[in-house]
Amino acid sequence: MDTDALADLSEDELLDLAGERAEEARRAETDLLHLAYQWAVVNHPDRRREKQIPGAERATSYGGVGSPEVAEFAAASLGARIGRTTWAARALMADALDLHHRLPLLWSRVQAGEVRASYARHVATKTRDLTPAEAICVDGRVAESADGRLP
Repeated sequence: MDTDALADLSEDELLDLAGERAEEARRAETDLLHLAYQWAVVNHPDRRREKQIPGAERATSYGGVGSPEVAEFAAASLGARIGRTTWAARALMADALDLHHRLPLLWSRVQAGEVRASYARHVATKTRDLTPAEAICVDGRVAESADGRLP
């Protein structure tokens, strides 16, 4: 974005443009979470043809208990494509898996655009070590207020 072009905008136009860009960023963040989930699905170990070959990728758990396993190198491929580290891509995939499988109420609010993906990812990360039953309990208690109304 050209700073000189912005100089000609009124205060209201600047704020409107900032709001539009912020909304685009929120949608992109949610889209990336959806894509990371689908990448994990595509890279489920049962879908890999070469799973019996010595030295082939192994199944690994990215998310918490109850989320499906993923082929171990899936995060490296995703990270390289989106310009993030393998660790960051793995965290993105883990959060997406946990939201889908362990925090379904929160996941549905993210899909509806009611909760920012970053807020939901925070909950997913903090609940990763909980049992599936405990995660469902947290989901029921935080899904309503995870939209940023409460600090």
